[in-house]
Amino acid sequence: MKKIYIALVFFISTLSSQAQQFALYNSRTLWDTFENPSQKAFVADTSRKYAFNFFIPTISIHAAFSGPMQKNIQDMMLTSKMDINDLSLNKGQNNILSEQGNIYLLQFRMLNNVNVNGEMGFAWQVRTDGFIKFGNATLAILDDYNRFDQGQYQDIFNNKGYHQSYHQFSFTYRENVDKRLALGAKISLLSGISHNKLKITKSSLNINHSNQTVSVYLKGKYQSSFDPEDPDMGPSILYPDFTNPGLAFSISGNYRFRDGWFLLGNLKDVGLILWNDKGAYQYHFDKTATIQANSKNNNNNDPGSQV
Repeated sequence: MKKIYIALVFFISTLSSQAQQFALYNSRTLWDTFENPSQKAFVADTSRKYAFNFFIPTISIHAAFSGPMQKNIQDMMLTSKMDINDLSLNKGQNNILSEQGNIYLLQFRMLNNVNVNGEMGFAWQVRTDGFIKFGNATLAILDDYNRFDQGQYQDIFNNKGYHQSYHQFSFTYRENVDKRLALGAKISLLSGISHNKLKITKSSLNINHSNQTVSVYLKGKYQSSFDPEDPDMGPSILYPDFTNPGLAFSISGNYRFRDGWFLLGNLKDVGLILWNDKGAYQYHFDKTATIQANSKNNNNNDPGSQV
């Protein structure tokens, strides 16, 4: 259970990064101009013609959580302790955790037209996104199996989720249409790194307090864009080789009103990746495990399993 607490603390700590992300809007930073292509980074009379990040990465992380555990997480933020004893074990109650990561490894931009503030830029990003949907019972059984009454529970571990990561190589261009309106676009070539997906379609839990046994049954599928046991993979999957190619585009516009208000609109990173089935890994599971549980947190002195 300690590992779960550590993961949740990390998740809470990432929430502050979202404020940084929004704070950079309309900041004329390189990050702002690549995320919002209609934004400009240069002032014609005072800026240099080129801007470069010198391979110093810019990192942004966004995470969101929704579900019955929201109050428990808020309490943990205040007390640094996680208490899930008040959570309902109803199988219809689910929690959703989602995340998005964006790392700019390379950013280069140039001013190529002073009259219309025309700018073009090139960038190399590594991006991740994913989500997991899980029930309260998943955490409860890891914390203390005694929370469950004796008997059998059906489909309380039917969890699902996915995670993907990819390289993104982008070209952007923007210019002023007039003194108030500016438009910009970004087109990107993608190279998939990894794609993982898990879905549990059937599950059950059998609690026997008299002999202190816990039996868990899981049926489902796990699939990955690569075989995790392949010795030839390793760090090589991090190199962009376009085995899993893709495209994405963004369009953006901003408008300055006479009274000083600023309006910014984006359609961001619409696209797809074609994941190559060659080398893909699929694992179908349909198994039962029985554990001798002698104390809280399922610490056992002589565990046995039956699969």
